[in-house]
Amino acid sequence: MMQSAKRVPISQLNDCITCKLCKGYFVDATTIIECLHTFCRSCIVLYLENNKYCPICDVQVHKTKPLLNIRNDKTIQDLVYKLVPRLYHNEVQRRKQYYESHANEKPSAVEQSLALQYDYILTPEESINLTLKYHGCNEGVR
Repeated sequence: MMQSAKRVPISQLNDCITCKLCKGYFVDATTIIECLHTFCRSCIVLYLENNKYCPICDVQVHKTKPLLNIRNDKTIQDLVYKLVPRLYHNEVQRRKQYYESHANEKPSAVEQSLALQYDYILTPEESINLTLKYHGCNEGVR
């Protein structure tokens, strides 16, 4: 028996796709490897300059060098860019304007490579349909 699709407002997903530090949608989503909490890259890097603990669960990120234990989270960033209309395009525009007004600064190699990863993002005129399904494991199977 097939279930009918149910439309869910994006506001019900916001808690899963927003940064707890800036309250905005993830930009350059970055995850702490010890606890798997995710933040915007710029938010968590700035936070970890003065702190060594996760801002959500207080787990120690790293005793002396917390930036060693954070990783880009392309999967979450892909979801955010697909779920939030025009977010990717607006971010590209903001970065372009920033570098035009700061001629002596150049995007890092990491930033340039991240931008190339999203060349398939939908244009603002395109629509999407996203289905999330939960598949529980069978009892007795390990």
